[in-house]
Amino acid sequence: MSRNNPTPQDEPLAEAQEEIIEATSEVTEQAPAETDTELEKVLAQVDEYKVALQRERADFVNYKKRVEREKSELGANITAKTLLNVLPIIDDFDRAMQATPEDVKSNGWMTGFSLIHKKFQDMLQNLGVEQLNPVGQPFDPNFHEAIGSDDSDEYESGSVIEVLQKGYAMEGKCIRPAIVRVAN
Repeated sequence: MSRNNPTPQDEPLAEAQEEIIEATSEVTEQAPAETDTELEKVLAQVDEYKVALQRERADFVNYKKRVEREKSELGANITAKTLLNVLPIIDDFDRAMQATPEDVKSNGWMTGFSLIHKKFQDMLQNLGVEQLNPVGQPFDPNFHEAIGSDDSDEYESGSVIEVLQKGYAMEGKCIRPAIVRVAN
């Protein structure tokens, strides 16, 4: 680091050094008995400045960590909001792929559509997005939205029996709840 370009972190240290130099020059001009007392005061002040500087540096390190964490959270929130706009398109692709008649599946244009569908699925996987498949699992209001209930011999009461719209989670957080029906 260049001496000509001090950083804001160096300012408290520079001020402390100037005060120490001034106090030291005053102490050398005084009588020996007063010199010991003044020296003790200066050393106490040096210790005080060291502690203050250490606190400031710790605060700065904590500030940098907090800013990095906030940037990361902001990026995740932006990604989640963008995905909320893309997920209906992926749902439409899923429905179209499931409803494709067998005689059309071998057409070249259908192969192109299936490749586009795969790219969407790969994008979700690369972003760490998980599709929620809660059938048979207990209803969880954090990840599921129930729109009705039915009697079921196959599933326990309170379990998800049907998914009407897929839900998605990213990094353990629900970005879109699954719309489900629950067993009575």
